[in-house]
Amino acid sequence: MNYQLTDSVKTLPQISEKYASNLEKLGIVTVKDLITYFPYKYLDTDQKKSIQEILLNPDEEVKYLVQVRVKDFKNQYIRGGRSIQNGIIYDESGEMKVSWFNQPFMARVVNKDCEFLFYGKIKVKGKHTILHPTIFEEVKEDKETIHLKRLTPEYRLTSGISKKWLRTRIKFLMDYLDIIDITDEFLKEGLSKESNKSLIKDVHFPESAKNLDAAVKELSLREFTDIQLKLEEKRAKAKKLKGIVGKKGVDLKKVATDFIEDLPFELTHDQATIVENLVKEVAANKPLNALIQGDVGSGKTIVAIILSLLISKLGYQSVILAPTTILAKQHFETWNKFLGNKAKTLLVTGTTKDDYDADILIGTTAVLARKEGLVKKPGLVVVDEQHKFGVKQREELLSEYRSLFKEKYYPHFINMTATPIPRTIIQSLFGDLEVYALNTKPKGRLPIKSFLVPDEKKASGYEWIKNEVGKGAQVYWVCPLVEDSDNLQLKAAKSTYEELKEYFKDFEVELIHGKLKEDKKTDIMNKFSIIRYKY
Repeated sequence: MNYQLTDSVKTLPQISEKYASNLEKLGIVTVKDLITYFPYKYLDTDQKKSIQEILLNPDEEVKYLVQVRVKDFKNQYIRGGRSIQNGIIYDESGEMKVSWFNQPFMARVVNKDCEFLFYGKIKVKGKHTILHPTIFEEVKEDKETIHLKRLTPEYRLTSGISKKWLRTRIKFLMDYLDIIDITDEFLKEGLSKESNKSLIKDVHFPESAKNLDAAVKELSLREFTDIQLKLEEKRAKAKKLKGIVGKKGVDLKKVATDFIEDLPFELTHDQATIVENLVKEVAANKPLNALIQGDVGSGKTIVAIILSLLISKLGYQSVILAPTTILAKQHFETWNKFLGNKAKTLLVTGTTKDDYDADILIGTTAVLARKEGLVKKPGLVVVDEQHKFGVKQREELLSEYRSLFKEKYYPHFINMTATPIPRTIIQSLFGDLEVYALNTKPKGRLPIKSFLVPDEKKASGYEWIKNEVGKGAQVYWVCPLVEDSDNLQLKAAKSTYEELKEYFKDFEVELIHGKLKEDKKTDIMNKFSIIRYKY
């Protein structure tokens, strides 16, 4: 049978509906998906040892490969419905014991006098050395081994899919590559069909480490080339987009300059440069798609405030999105503090009326759920801490953002993040973004120091914190989870709160997280802001 890359995996032998469903969890739906489901690592199982070599110098930390015949094999049941499988294997140099635990099916596949490859660690018990294989394979004349005596591919799995089963299905396809129509652009790019087939085979079942290295480099180069070509296409489309066209006669440079002169502090060189560039971009009537990157305290927010003021002067609205309600409220207070009556700012909550007229809307992604009533003429969308939204949520957010276009123009889009992103990665993976970096800190800002405290120094770390709080300092403790998880070995806020409350009895400790009611969170943050709570 001839297979096409677009064929369902269900057309392949030994792939039932159940197996196809499990494969789909791994993103494998078509023949192409299975062919391009590459290993994440390899086991070198090519170095064979004789039984005598193992017995003379046994090492319980080493995994051994032996090629032997089976002299005897027994399946013995013990208490609790458990079982032990014991056998005796031999080669020309001697014999040794082999053993499994709770693998009764082995009695059906390990037959006497048949030749096998066994791979695993040994256990020395008195005078006996016992091999406990984790991988085995029967050796058949004129048939290439799949699982052992080679660079063995290891694939990421899911429930219902075993290593041996997946490896066997992929090997079946490798043998059929000669009659599979390799026409996919990703696979054929610049090479003949025969070259593509050889490349794919060398990634899954390489004949040598040299072949594997060459194949991985070639595929990696193609993948990055593909990314760059798609980004170039995306950039080309972006250049054709029409941006907002504001009120005539608005001098954006003067608006920005006047606002900056009234600030109670001086902008840093980086802030001033970014504002200058943003003014030019907005005036050019081209939609801006930018990433503003800077450490905590570097002054990203004031840049966003200035930009939102410019947008309001052009007659458009700005939508400021924060990952949490607490941060949204902080932004609302900051925007109001600096803009005052220069622009109408609105904090969007569940009780906000749809007929409210505002220049700047601040809230979580819930703002977009209210877009029909509140967002009337969007000119700017700012996403703060954009990495916290997650890949899928960010895509949904972009989809919502694009759905705001009631006219044939595209609003400006700004991402802000305090998470350092290497410029080379930005250019490779986010090449459609204009990147602005805030490297200099505003005057008077102390440098941020980061320390990693190991568990054995936790007590001394707590004492240092206790001394600092005693001097009037405040501390906030961030945990990745709200509650303890059986699946994730990460710190949870609730259990950490109980621990800190016990340790720091002389200070007031409070717990805040997203599951609390809004009035409770507001009360806690208000008290924290007037230095009542220390944690």
